[in-house]
Amino acid sequence: MKTVTYVNPGYNPLIKYLYVNSNATDGVASHIYQAQDKLTATNVQIGADGWEAFEQVGGEHTVTGNLYLGHLSGSGGVYELALNGNLSTGNTYVGNGERIASLPPPVTASKVRIRRAASE
Repeated sequence: MKTVTYVNPGYNPLIKYLYVNSNATDGVASHIYQAQDKLTATNVQIGADGWEAFEQVGGEHTVTGNLYLGHLSGSGGVYELALNGNLSTGNTYVGNGERIASLPPPVTASKVRIRRAASE
């Protein structure tokens, strides 16, 4: 598994597209871990071509547009929100176009897990 830890104190960049996708032939998944700071993106895609995850235990994550989990056939994506993390999204889609929710700011939880398992 490839893990990237997001740390960006004192700065809140606007990322247009954030893709968490391995697209690897070795089956290695990608994982982003956020425990602090602010992250803002227009669109976030987790698991378009493989099995990917975003784990947030702190900080603020704002998706002004769309959050996609497990977007393409055979892919899977997990967004795990726990402890002191705050998440807001414009729209949240699980699978290929199935809109499940809008998460107005802020969603806080002791533990929230949104998942689309790989299938097909």
